[in-house]
Amino acid sequence: MPPKRSFTDDYTGGPNQSPTSSNFLPPKRRKTYTGGANDWRRPSASSTRDAWWAVSEAEWERMAPAMKMNWTHVGRIMETEEGEPAPEACEQCRDAGDPHGCWVYSREAMRRYGFKTHVCARCRATANVCSLNPFFRNSVGLRDNRPPPERPPPHDSPYHHPPPSESRHRFPSPGPPEHHRYRSVTPPSERHGRGWPQSPTAKRHSFDDRERYPPPPASERHIFPSPGPPHHHHHHQRRLSPTPPSPHHHPHHHRSHLSQSDLQPLPGPGGAPPPPHPNDPSSAGGIPPPHPHSAPPLLSLDSLAARLEVLEQQMDALRKDNVYIHEENNILRWRLADLEAPLQAQAQAAASSAAAAAAAATLTTAGAEVGEQDDDAADRKPVMTTTNTTTQPPPPQPQQQPQQQRSSASSRAIETLVMEESMASSLREQEQHEHEQQAETDRRRHDAAAEEEERQRRRRAEEEEEEEERERERAEERARREQDEAEHERHRLQVAAELEALRDESAELGRKVGELEKGHGVTQQILRNMYYALD
Repeated sequence: MPPKRSFTDDYTGGPNQSPTSSNFLPPKRRKTYTGGANDWRRPSASSTRDAWWAVSEAEWERMAPAMKMNWTHVGRIMETEEGEPAPEACEQCRDAGDPHGCWVYSREAMRRYGFKTHVCARCRATANVCSLNPFFRNSVGLRDNRPPPERPPPHDSPYHHPPPSESRHRFPSPGPPEHHRYRSVTPPSERHGRGWPQSPTAKRHSFDDRERYPPPPASERHIFPSPGPPHHHHHHQRRLSPTPPSPHHHPHHHRSHLSQSDLQPLPGPGGAPPPPHPNDPSSAGGIPPPHPHSAPPLLSLDSLAARLEVLEQQMDALRKDNVYIHEENNILRWRLADLEAPLQAQAQAAASSAAAAAAAATLTTAGAEVGEQDDDAADRKPVMTTTNTTTQPPPPQPQQQPQQQRSSASSRAIETLVMEESMASSLREQEQHEHEQQAETDRRRHDAAAEEEERQRRRRAEEEEEEEERERERAEERARREQDEAEHERHRLQVAAELEALRDESAELGRKVGELEKGHGVTQQILRNMYYALD
């Protein structure tokens, strides 16, 4: 069996391969055998029945393009009525200096042959223009009247650009649309090395986006893109992944916890709040703001789950910071009490000594006043008394200093008492608040327990109702099954009775048939005897 041959086997080989030389193509190497099961390349139209117009339409649709072109008059346009002068000569005819002799198939003929026949008959340029060569250079050919392939609707994303073939004419000259390579009508399982292009180096590789922009490795994939111009990010790198930024690797997060003032954005130089940092978890709950020229990203379940996970991690961090600050406040409160204890003891001792000194001074001043009253009663001179009182010399200086000390000590004691009272009242308020909180917690726990008990009771009641319903359904199913079995049994008995009656009837009929056969045999014998007697 000869090997399979491709369509361009006729045009390969030979000393001169230049299509622009004086004889454009070498003579064809045709098959040396004719006829046979393998003669699919050059069917001989010996009669009208074998001509191309006698092929059925279904068979014509199944034909490979090479088969169609060889079955029809490709290369012999000048001999038929299907050609017309080309409006623009092909490159081969122009290079050969005969631009007016280029004939091509008419529009009707091209439509008849599926728009695969844009060839020149004068220069025999089929090897460079026909539908088997995807790297043709010189025609608008290889048009197919199929609609463009179905595409999903364009996304509302700034990264989606329609392919250039959609924005221009559907069949741009001089080549086919970018999305269209030569597609044979023959399925690839039956192509046996005849697909084009033949060599693996001739295939022009078209990069897709995943090869042009490979996604980053998993170690570098963050939910927050690094700050920078937007052209550094591709939509494969902007996918939200559930890895929050580490708070230790960024200068904005050198503190272990955020206070309330850190969460408020500082006003910028113009009075407006500055744009939040992309890695700052306080900006919009950790989600980076969209680019001003981009549409909002499409929300999916994965992205929402990733954002929720990040928010939960931030809430856990804030809770831990809260507990830490509470413990730190308690430690500071205990330390303050330890430091104030000796000062309070010293103040109490000073207050007690000042109170004793004040009591002694009160006793001495009371004795002095009693002595002065006795002297005044003995004198009984009112004018002298007023004179004495007005011209009395001031008390000596050493008596005034302990009096000031006593007043300052008493004021310090009063301040200490006021401070102790305020501290005690604040402690009482704090204890009362803690008691209220404990009571509220107990009440909530009690309510939750009661609610849980009510829920359990309701669930048990529902389970009992479901069990009763299932039992009722089982009983109904059992009764229905028994009724069906009784109906089947009654029907079976009825059929058995009918069968028995039919058996009896068939036995009776058999008996009658036997009698009739016996009478028939007797009649035949009588007729035979009569016939022989007549003979």
